[in-house]
Amino acid sequence: MKMRQKLPLLVGFLLCGAGCKNDTTIVKGQPELVLSVDNVDFGEVILGYQSTIGFYATNDGMGELTVSDLGLSSDSSHDFHLLSDGIDTIDPGESAELMVRYVPAEVGQDFGSLILVSDDEELPEASVTLEAFGVEPLVDVAPSILWYGTVAQGESQTQSFQVSARGSGSLKITDIHFAAKEGEAFAYTLPDGVELPYEMASGLSLSVDVTFTAIDDRTWDGSLVLQTNDPTTPEASIQLLANSEDDPTQNESPIVEILDPDYMAYYLEGETVGVEAKVWDSEGQLETISGILYADGVPIAFCTASSDGQLLFETDALSPGDITLMVRATDAEGAMGEDSIEVRVWDTEEPLAYTLTGGPTLYDYWAVDDDVKIYVDGVLVFSDTNYTTDTHPPFEFEAGSGSTIQIVATDANYCMQQLSNLTIHFGTGYSQELLPDGFCRSACPSDACYDPDFLWTENEVFFDETYTIEIP
Repeated sequence: MKMRQKLPLLVGFLLCGAGCKNDTTIVKGQPELVLSVDNVDFGEVILGYQSTIGFYATNDGMGELTVSDLGLSSDSSHDFHLLSDGIDTIDPGESAELMVRYVPAEVGQDFGSLILVSDDEELPEASVTLEAFGVEPLVDVAPSILWYGTVAQGESQTQSFQVSARGSGSLKITDIHFAAKEGEAFAYTLPDGVELPYEMASGLSLSVDVTFTAIDDRTWDGSLVLQTNDPTTPEASIQLLANSEDDPTQNESPIVEILDPDYMAYYLEGETVGVEAKVWDSEGQLETISGILYADGVPIAFCTASSDGQLLFETDALSPGDITLMVRATDAEGAMGEDSIEVRVWDTEEPLAYTLTGGPTLYDYWAVDDDVKIYVDGVLVFSDTNYTTDTHPPFEFEAGSGSTIQIVATDANYCMQQLSNLTIHFGTGYSQELLPDGFCRSACPSDACYDPDFLWTENEVFFDETYTIEIP
């Protein structure tokens, strides 16, 4: 903030000759607003939590500062909340605390501005920019069971499990402890250099060793508990089973296959997406299997398998871009299976990618005799002008839903004027037939589409139609 010269209280004496009285002129001091910060960054805040930051508006001037308006700008995220109100004036040399709270409603970056309007002549409108990031760190432990079999008294055996950070933001492990009295026979060891509390970025993992020392011959069945900042599962546990001949880890994992959607199916932002998967399990009891749908590692939908192993999910929470959808199925004993595919989600404000083909699939070729030009909203996107019959592969073009596509075909050969089936596709889920039966007309009796009333003219435009794109 630039420095400004203060206007002090000025007392002036007017000197005059005999018969005049001395006058005193007082000039009112001016206020000067100074904000203690010009930017507030809340950093990462976990969904379901909140962060409040305070800063100060100080009157460094010599006159009273009048605040006429104080609030958040209209384009500020609704996740910011101004807690300070009722500030009307600030006396010279005094400060008022301004408090802003951030409560993220969903994962992602948020921005905003706090605006303060006052009678400071040099800075009538002051602002503080706000930024924050809503995150949802998720913890994943595997395996969820450590089985040590039978260990002779006095001997030890070590098993390991992986702690992985999923979701968004940094996963923070605040504590690890044994439930009940398992610590008498079990001990865990963290990797070198790792101390609690410990933070790790999404996508990273660490290995934890758990050693069992048989202090007697009884069966030990307990758990090791991890406390984290995962808002959905703040405590993750690993079952510990020792001096037991029953190996629970031999349970075979379920097999999962995503049936719908297809690979790289297209969707619009905010559109409800249905995901169907099938699960098989050698242990039977399919209705006890729970399913989770992940989008780029973040869980977004849950369901339980039907008696025939069907998993059905619905979500409208996919963000624009290429998204990895993963379905993970977990049986009653903790064994997991998963399958994943890629889909594409389009920002509704951006042009959409369409494909023109000669049939119901994205791979059907199309033909024209002789030439054709294709326009989208009046702009040429495809041209074939070589005066020969040609077969073309599918081609992509950009447009918006509601755009127009004009197809103009010409022919230099009176024996055949032909255009094959034409279909436009949006990904694998939407299609719109333009010419389901194609177009054919000929002045030659030998041709199947001979028309005796057709009078051919050279380079005739035999097809000129405009369609409105109605998909998706």
